[in-house]
Amino acid sequence: DHIENLILSDNRLRSVPQSVALFRNLRVLDVSGNHLKCLPDFLSNCPLTSLIAKNNGLHNDDLPKAFGSSVKELNLSGNNLTEFPAQVLEMASLKYLYLGGNRIETVPSSVHRISGLAVLSLSGNGLLEVPE
Repeated sequence: DHIENLILSDNRLRSVPQSVALFRNLRVLDVSGNHLKCLPDFLSNCPLTSLIAKNNGLHNDDLPKAFGSSVKELNLSGNNLTEFPAQVLEMASLKYLYLGGNRIETVPSSVHRISGLAVLSLSGNGLLEVPE
C-alpha cells in the first residue's frame, strides 16, 4: 500500500493486473514493452501522476475512456495509434504528452485546450499538418 512507483516494463504482460488498483499511493506506473491488449478503464481511478505505456502495439480502441485527472505525464510512444487520442483533451493536469512513433497523421486544433501542456512530442508519426 506504500508503493508509489510500479515498474512492470519489458515483461510479457497481456493485461494490466487488476491488483494495480489496490495501490492507493501509486503515482508512477510503467508498463512499457509488454504485449498489452488494452489499458483498462480502472486506471482512471488510480492517483497516477505518470502513466508510461510505450511500445505495446496499442491501438486507439485499446485506450481507456478517460485517463485519471491527476496524470501529469502520459507516454504512449511506439504504439499503433492512428488518431490523436481525444481523451487527452480533457486532461487538465497534463504537462507532458509523448505520442512519438505512432501513425498519427493529424492533430486536432483543440489540442490548445490543454492549457498546462509544456511538452508535446509527436516525432516519427508521418504528420501531414500541424494545427496553428
